[in-house]
Amino acid sequence: MRLLLCIPYFTPAYAFGGSVTVAETIVEGFVAAGHDVTVATTDVLDERQRVEPGTAGVPGSTVIRFRNVSHRAAAGTNLYLPRGYRRWLRDHIRDFDVVLLQDVYSAVSVGGARAAHEAGVPYVLQPLGTLSPAAERGRPLAKQAFLRAWGFRTVQEATALIHSTDFERQDFLEAGAQEDQLLRLPLPLELPEPTPRAKADRPTVISVGRLHAIKRLDVLVEANRLRKCFGDIT
Repeated sequence: MRLLLCIPYFTPAYAFGGSVTVAETIVEGFVAAGHDVTVATTDVLDERQRVEPGTAGVPGSTVIRFRNVSHRAAAGTNLYLPRGYRRWLRDHIRDFDVVLLQDVYSAVSVGGARAAHEAGVPYVLQPLGTLSPAAERGRPLAKQAFLRAWGFRTVQEATALIHSTDFERQDFLEAGAQEDQLLRLPLPLELPEPTPRAKADRPTVISVGRLHAIKRLDVLVEANRLRKCFGDIT
């Protein structure tokens, strides 16, 4: 199978969170299974830097990095405008059997969805928890406007919609998805085998993730403070 994965940021752009690691793991899995994988992405590395030309991706795959018109706009406001991306899609989209989109709110996703739909190539959308326009997810007004202009169509024309939780499933339904489009799959994470460990002397909480407002670590801190207050009262 020939797979095209479209994502705004890819290895080694780990500054953009777990979605990069998930995409990398998916590509590794497809390559290991003997499939032909191409990644179409941009040259963003982090908020200040671009990926150096010639930077490798996952061994065995092909990574095509399109240079953003403005790095500041891409890294700071999600305004990805990759030069030559639409033309490349127009010329090559029929070379692939399926397209996997791992983003909703960018020209990378919209371009991939439209090109695939027009060429009759099936595409799958896996937003990795980013679809919801709820306030706690950040930029709710911008997301709502994007959904009305482009996002709802991307959801509704997809061949399949991958979700990993019931909450994400509901996000899809609220965006106009049909039941027969929905496909539940766990995230492709390779977890280590559990080892016996002694319990801590007191309750211990570990948060795994980047330091970002959408992770709501303030809620975790406040919950811990209230727990202590409640414990003092009792």
